[in-house]
Amino acid sequence: MSSQLGRLIADAMVGVLLGWGFTEIIGIAGSPASTSFGSDAKSGAYFGLFGVIFGSAIVCSDWVRAGDWDGAGRRLRQVAIPLFAASFVAGFVAEVIYSGIIEGLTLQERLELTPNSGTLYLARMIGWGLFGAGVGAAIGLVNRSRTQAINAGLGGLAGGAAGGLAFEFAGAHLESVGDGTLRLIGLMAIGLLVAVGMRFVETARREAWLEITGGGMAGKEFILYHERTQLGSSPDCEIYLLKDPSIEKFHAMIESKEGRRTLTTLGDAVVAVNGQPTRTASLRSHDTIQIGNTTIRFSERTAGTP
Repeated sequence: MSSQLGRLIADAMVGVLLGWGFTEIIGIAGSPASTSFGSDAKSGAYFGLFGVIFGSAIVCSDWVRAGDWDGAGRRLRQVAIPLFAASFVAGFVAEVIYSGIIEGLTLQERLELTPNSGTLYLARMIGWGLFGAGVGAAIGLVNRSRTQAINAGLGGLAGGAAGGLAFEFAGAHLESVGDGTLRLIGLMAIGLLVAVGMRFVETARREAWLEITGGGMAGKEFILYHERTQLGSSPDCEIYLLKDPSIEKFHAMIESKEGRRTLTTLGDAVVAVNGQPTRTASLRSHDTIQIGNTTIRFSERTAGTP
């Protein structure tokens, strides 16, 4: 859990730095000058570009760590449009809501707005909450899992809203800091909390999962979201096992049926469960699976499991 969360946070921070740097360089960062369709679209474009870079850093990280740049590029092409679309819509809607909140105030209420006003905190929470939800849902949909989309979307929503509070708080209390640096501080808080929120919700709602305990991917965890989950060295597998040349492209499959999960080898591949070579095996919690030089522990939630 801690290792997986640490990886996710590190990936999120890389995404934040890259997203912040790119949007600052092209000059799209900053608050729109007016409340109009153009300003709404500008916010959407800012969220969209930042979302693509932030989300891609999370989704493509395993390929990059393995030095598989072709695989990383392929994955980037798969996720770029969904991430941009989800983030653009989130930013556009957030700006519409923000404008509606401000325009709904009387002239006197607008004059009384201060950096610590609850209205501004609420608007920031809504905007970045929608961003987190959009990125999380897009990642799940790209992985062809409705359940993951819901889990990651809920986690991103909570993390983004909390990060929005931190963003607004930094803006209200770090007046001596330049706008660009202030945005970086706020975005780092948002990236951190979105990552934590996504991980927390996915962990709380998972039913079965695999943890790599030995091999080049040790410490990595995969939640089983699909009725049929293929494991192998092909990026087309739901669980893509890198850094192990002894693993076949499509090595094994885990099927979920009536509450039971069965492991079956594919082709001439070899798999051992609890040290015993097998072609098919009904999995139980804490079983050890050996695929090539990679050791995997299977776990599932049962009555009383925390």
